[in-house]
Amino acid sequence: MDHEEETDMDNSNKSPLKIPSVNGTDGGGALCKKWHVAYVKPNHERRDAQVIKKLGFETYVAIQKVWRQWSDRRKLIDKVVITQIVFIKCDIKEAERLERLSFILHFLRKPGTRDKATVPDDQIENLKIVLINADESVTFSSNNFSKGDSVSIRFGKFKGVTGTVERIDEKSDFLTIALDFLGYAKVKIKAEDLKPIKAK
Repeated sequence: MDHEEETDMDNSNKSPLKIPSVNGTDGGGALCKKWHVAYVKPNHERRDAQVIKKLGFETYVAIQKVWRQWSDRRKLIDKVVITQIVFIKCDIKEAERLERLSFILHFLRKPGTRDKATVPDDQIENLKIVLINADESVTFSSNNFSKGDSVSIRFGKFKGVTGTVERIDEKSDFLTIALDFLGYAKVKIKAEDLKPIKAK
């Protein structure tokens, strides 16, 4: 699940956003800043990260420089390895305020809870090292589904439709979903557009 972008970026249509300031303390103690995981629209990772950075936050987008070969030229481009994800170093109160920004779809949450998930500093640093030093193109899969899992589609024209995972394509990170309506209709959906349905 990756896409490629050329290194130039145009932020001319972006204006700085304002969010309420946070005093950084809770009950007299400093709030701990951790890496939170924000979901944004496809192909907006770097642009949105720059806007968040202008608000005073440290951000990270998982990007790898790779050579792209065309028929007439070869060019070094930026490939976003983890699509739709912007990592933001902030405390929990700041994350709650950032989630109100229109371009942030939602934050990753801990399974089975409404608590925002965080990524340890060393994992972010390890990811940076891998992307800088890898000789080959790095791919990332968010597919945690198994065949037979009940799922609901989160985005697009099938939003809200439920179905069952029938086939998993590891190379493209697409899943074939047998939809619960229309009997045995099937559709290919990216894993990132699905959420699991827990058994009652």
